[in-house]
Amino acid sequence: GADYLFQTRKLLLQSQLSYDHIDETAAKEDINGTVFYKIDATITYLGIEIHQTYYSTILNGFSFALVVSYINEEQHEVLLESIKSMKFSK
Repeated sequence: GADYLFQTRKLLLQSQLSYDHIDETAAKEDINGTVFYKIDATITYLGIEIHQTYYSTILNGFSFALVVSYINEEQHEVLLESIKSMKFSK
């Protein structure tokens, strides 16, 4: 998961969009017993500050990734609750 986000970060930095912030290293986060890695990014687009969190894990040899985008804390909380409700069978 962390390796995937390392490559994702490189691609974001090379994109035509100019990000205000992208975490340099991925943080580990447990979501219902599944270890994910995440990085946060912020971009201003058309005058709106957009926050994004990129999540990644490896399941059964496949990369599983999520991107959560929000503009305020209320949206962030709703999205976090949705993410925390995910369950993966082993």
